[in-house]
Amino acid sequence: MEPNLRAIRETGHFDDDRDLRELVASNPQALQLASAVPRIEFWRDFFGGDTRSLVVALTRSPGLLCQDVDKGISPKVALLKVYGLSQSSIASVMVRGQCLFRNSASRIESLLRKIEGFGFPRGSPMFTLALLAFCGVRSDTFKAKMELFRSFGWSEGELNSVIKKFPFIVRLSEENLRAKIPFLVQKAGCTPSYILDTQLCLASAWRRGCFLGTM
Repeated sequence: MEPNLRAIRETGHFDDDRDLRELVASNPQALQLASAVPRIEFWRDFFGGDTRSLVVALTRSPGLLCQDVDKGISPKVALLKVYGLSQSSIASVMVRGQCLFRNSASRIESLLRKIEGFGFPRGSPMFTLALLAFCGVRSDTFKAKMELFRSFGWSEGELNSVIKKFPFIVRLSEENLRAKIPFLVQKAGCTPSYILDTQLCLASAWRRGCFLGTM
């Protein structure tokens, strides 16, 4: 690893020792690869020369340095661009903590088709937001969430509507959903449509202790 560390320091990109320490701590095995330095250079360029964004992404997804750029990364980037994502949008998703490129190209394409199937237009900011929300949610977990929403009496149209307005609903825990939505419907008298149209009830109301049971 020492030769690579010297080479990384010689790039002049890591003036902040904290950045280099984080990179080493999260990628000890990858930094032993002969290809480590050119791959770091690739990702730094990908993030627009922002070393901090590079470190954050590689810390959250350490496997990135183990993937061949030409065979593993470039086809995935090309696929995302077909669905209208710019390089800066892809970088933003990566920095915000989603292990997007850990997935195979076929898995990513399946995810993109799912997002498009909910009516998110390719290239729109909401498409990128939906990708950020959906990425990392396992297929079986996603299906279970959909069945849970249907069990509350929501129609397919209502369900699609809320996901289009608030895609992060798929990341809310099943425990919270089971505890809060019945309260809103049965105790507070809210209709499913009202809950869907005022999705902040789901996202923030209970965080502020707005339910009788938590006051």
